[in-house]
Amino acid sequence: MKKSIIIASIVIILALIGGGVFWYFKQSNKPINPSVTENENQPSENPKSEIINTDDWLTYRNEEYGFELKYPKEWIIEDNKNMFLFQTEERQKQLDKNLMVPISNFSIFVARSISELPSSQKYYNMDKIGLEQWINKEIDEQYLSDKRIVKINNINGYRVSTGIYTEGFFFDSIYVEHNYKIYVFNILDLKLKEIDRIINSFKFIN
Repeated sequence: MKKSIIIASIVIILALIGGGVFWYFKQSNKPINPSVTENENQPSENPKSEIINTDDWLTYRNEEYGFELKYPKEWIIEDNKNMFLFQTEERQKQLDKNLMVPISNFSIFVARSISELPSSQKYYNMDKIGLEQWINKEIDEQYLSDKRIVKINNINGYRVSTGIYTEGFFFDSIYVEHNYKIYVFNILDLKLKEIDRIINSFKFIN
């Protein structure tokens, strides 16, 4: 009997405490966890760290392959037929010291057909398949992964990871078709925010 009275008393006390807590928050009209809702739409602590000033950037234009883009004036460009290499001064110093690093931070390769693309294997009648079909085959061979659609100068393209591990970061590529050519953007250093700005400045000129 005494045991049941004790249990009933505990239940009543807990109910009173719960009711008091509810009444307090209702009267004060404050959420229980205000810090979560107050910070939902706040900017990051360091928004200025993402800002890149491009006022003094230079423009690279190639009439033969029909594109132009902007790049930092300190960067070095190497134009090798249908391969265009963009690298920082620091990368050039590393290359001069014969360090084992990728030849550039960012590059663009222009192919005139599917058969010119670097492939894990040669497919029968490669030029008779489309770009997306070719990418899917490369994914099946585990040479590419993580396909997602991106826009390059308002044209749909495909961004993929190559599975090649370099400098502690995965090497990404973007494929986009325009005017019977395939443009391949190779992002060799995913750390550099400037590369995103370079890609965003890319324009087809014919």
